Amino acid sequence: MQDRKREQLFRITYFLLYLALSFSFCLLVPFLISLGYTATERGIMLAFGAIAGMAVQFWIGYLCDKNKTIKKYTHYVYFLYSLITVLLYLTDFHNLAVHILLVGTMQIFFRVSIGLVDSWVLESSEECKENYGSMRAFGSLGWVVGSYLVSLMVTDCGYKPIGIVFTVVVFLNYLIGRNIADAQKQENTKIDLQDVQVLFKNKLYILLILILFGVFMMQSSLDVTIVDKLSVLNASAKQVSYYWMVTGIVEIPLFFVGNRLAKKYGYTELLIVSIAIYGLRFVLYGLSTTITQMMLTSLLQFLSFPIIQVVSKQMVDQQSPANLKSCGQLIGLALYNCTSALCAPLMAGYLEDTFNIDVACFVIGSFALFSILLAFVYRQSDKKSKR
Repeated sequence: MQDRKREQLFRITYFLLYLALSFSFCLLVPFLISLGYTATERGIMLAFGAIAGMAVQFWIGYLCDKNKTIKKYTHYVYFLYSLITVLLYLTDFHNLAVHILLVGTMQIFFRVSIGLVDSWVLESSEECKENYGSMRAFGSLGWVVGSYLVSLMVTDCGYKPIGIVFTVVVFLNYLIGRNIADAQKQENTKIDLQDVQVLFKNKLYILLILILFGVFMMQSSLDVTIVDKLSVLNASAKQVSYYWMVTGIVEIPLFFVGNRLAKKYGYTELLIVSIAIYGLRFVLYGLSTTITQMMLTSLLQFLSFPIIQVVSKQMVDQQSPANLKSCGQLIGLALYNCTSALCAPLMAGYLEDTFNIDVACFVIGSFALFSILLAFVYRQSDKKSKR
């Protein structure tokens, strides 16, 4: 009964978290475009957040395992994230240095908040870990609702209220989180920085991080390049929000059954399928000439992101020692997510400004080949290690 109540509270937590995240992020690119920033300048802003985010996620993951708590650091991040979001959307003038700092810092807390809540769920109990996908589905639902509401708000009131609404939602999430027990840590072990080296001595962990780097080069590019392509096609802020809504809606079903499918067909096999779908999406985005075609291509989110999200979290957990679960997740997230978030916007911005948006889509989609090749190597290595 206690696990069931905790799972219900986590579902509410995910819904509110992603509702807030959608307010902070969905119309960030249109906001920056409205201020006159080029694709390259926007890429620099996101790259700054990725560089700083690697260090922050590494450090917070270490602190969570060292101090045996995830809940406390989650609430700290909520507060700082709210402060930065309010400042960002009130700063509606063109100043590259200021927006590099604000957008970059917001990106840090965007990723850290997701990583902390995921780790909190995965380390709460075996039942929570098994049902991670079904709880994470409520995050997608929150994203759908938020991306629709933020488009209505911006259309009627502009960008300035975004930070205030974000803060209200995050405060509600803080109140919910106070009623959820902290993650279960190994209380009889002490952690220092040298212990973290164990992760980097695990060949399968490193291979997995490299695979996910290629995947998140594509995922990070989706967040900016596809919105740029929609802008090139003269999509309105409301149509951009519809793009986010479509991707959020179609991914919900797979979150509920992703873990079951992975157990039936194998984690690596599902990983390979989802990577191939990512590559196909970018080819189709590059070939698209209308907003409708872009939206239809976005339906492939159904077979890509939710599988990656469920499978990657479980596979990273499998390759992380019992006393380094938070480090495994957050350091892994820093390495594959933040590194890709650094490289993808800069590469995409350069390709867009030097060639065009379609060339950027085709080049980014080629990372699927890199990840699929490494996934086959991972599968063989994993089989050998279990003999």
